[in-house]
Amino acid sequence: MGAIETTSRAVIEASQEAAWALLSDYANDLHWREGLRRIEQDRPGPVYEGAQVVEELVVLGRAVVSEIEIHGVEPGAAFSWRVGDGTAALGSRRLVPLGADRCELILHKRLQLAGSDRLLQPLVALAVRRSERGDAYRAADFVAGRVRA
Repeated sequence: MGAIETTSRAVIEASQEAAWALLSDYANDLHWREGLRRIEQDRPGPVYEGAQVVEELVVLGRAVVSEIEIHGVEPGAAFSWRVGDGTAALGSRRLVPLGADRCELILHKRLQLAGSDRLLQPLVALAVRRSERGDAYRAADFVAGRVRA
């Protein structure tokens, strides 16, 4: 079976700079990512090239712990991530300016299931696409101040 791939977008009613300040700090993910139980970055604050992140995410009732490495950091605009062990996954966050006080968030994820998990691919694909779409909108709300930190 092929990989599960999803791209979600949401317009944020805030400047790219304000959005980056919140969305480049993994500690804030707890406020907007569905199923995220725990997230720890080796050095608190905005992401940086080579940052190491450990997250615990519940997908379909199952807790999955992933070790993530950050790369391709474009300060103020984007970064990419990849899982270093466990499930083969990679993705990115990008902010595109839409004027002085608006920007678009683009979340991309590619996930390749292995072993017996491949049998669940249709269900996992549905859950991942739904949660990623919701995450984009929750992130936009969080940045715009609709969700209190």
